[in-house]
Amino acid sequence: TDVEALLPTLRRLAGPTKFLLTSRQSLHAEPDVFCYPLPGLSEPDSLHLVRAEAQLRPLPHVMAASDDELRPIFETVGGNPLALKLVVGQLYLLDLDQVLDNLRAARGRKAEDMYRYIFQDAWRTLGEDEREVLINMPLFAQNGADFASIEQVSEVKSSALLHALERLVMLSLVNVSGGLHAHRYSIHRLTETFLLTDIIGWPGAGWSDL
Repeated sequence: TDVEALLPTLRRLAGPTKFLLTSRQSLHAEPDVFCYPLPGLSEPDSLHLVRAEAQLRPLPHVMAASDDELRPIFETVGGNPLALKLVVGQLYLLDLDQVLDNLRAARGRKAEDMYRYIFQDAWRTLGEDEREVLINMPLFAQNGADFASIEQVSEVKSSALLHALERLVMLSLVNVSGGLHAHRYSIHRLTETFLLTDIIGWPGAGWSDL
């Protein structure tokens, strides 16, 4: 895996330097690696994140919902920040009961299955332009690309591209960062994996590699 290939290089550079790695792959078998399992968010923190994400969109009906109304989100996907953000993104288009009914089919399975359910539901809601833009995003590095770079590789141009990106951001499928004079658009590694394995079908890409 990528992590196993990286470890020999880090060992040569370590001492006294230390490195912090984040990985979904366990390294407990490595004697010189200290592993700290990162727990999910607590229920109060998860609901706080749901409301914060709803405020960014904005989704006033989600912001105004009670803890009892939002708790089924936490009970279904747990305290995983990305999963919570994706669920809120779906609430931009679907009602909560519909989103949760779709997710409950994956509850108790591997995390990869849960993400597949979330991404597949989101993919089905996308129009042709949004799909075209999204499948081009793995072409860029993890720090993403600016509007002009995306327009250069995409068949979607100008205002149609802007509208597609806006909707993808609302659905938490694309992240936007930057300041007043520059914006960059990127995707999460799990979003990239879904696109490469389930949509594009590139060989060598897989959920187990994460």
